[in-house]
Amino acid sequence: MRNSFPQYSPGQIIGGRYRVLQALASGRLGTVHVCAEVASGRIVAVKVYRRELSRDADCSTLLQRRAREAGSLAGSHPGLLAVHECERTESGDLYVVMEYAKGRTLRDVLLAERVLEVARATRLAGQIAEALDAAHRREILHGHLSPAHVLVVGADASETVRLKGFESGGVDEVGALGSMRWAGALPVASSYVSPEQIEGDRVSP
Repeated sequence: MRNSFPQYSPGQIIGGRYRVLQALASGRLGTVHVCAEVASGRIVAVKVYRRELSRDADCSTLLQRRAREAGSLAGSHPGLLAVHECERTESGDLYVVMEYAKGRTLRDVLLAERVLEVARATRLAGQIAEALDAAHRREILHGHLSPAHVLVVGADASETVRLKGFESGGVDEVGALGSMRWAGALPVASSYVSPEQIEGDRVSP
């Protein structure tokens, strides 16, 4: 399965526009790189989706639609990570360009610290709820929110959260990825899945 992930090294260009500075993360859906936009020097995060998704009509259509929806949230709340665009490389790989915010995921924070102080946990939870509410008021759902999709930026009293992952919600349910999931070949984070999703019902705010 490793060959299904497009590989980019520092200095290479993604989509003719974004120069790779460093690899940031790799997950089920693809790889994320810190890049500099060639024309402007702007630093962004670029997620290049695995080739099965880019070449699957249902998956790629959904990902492009979700990217447009996530992009429409830009500026609506400081807790929502901005999504700029979704395009294809010359070889046909689908990629999405997002705001780059330096921090740790809440998952990594919890793994490192195990227990959070009540005041801190309450502050972060309130920020997560406010950001979700801003998206829900625009009728845009996340669909797979977990600690891995909560970016914690800053430190101490200035610590804030940024929600990411709106650009790929629902892709687990369609096309090749959906088949993999229902066949049991793709793990599902059941601790963070709503009862409606498990039962196949319509998901709502």
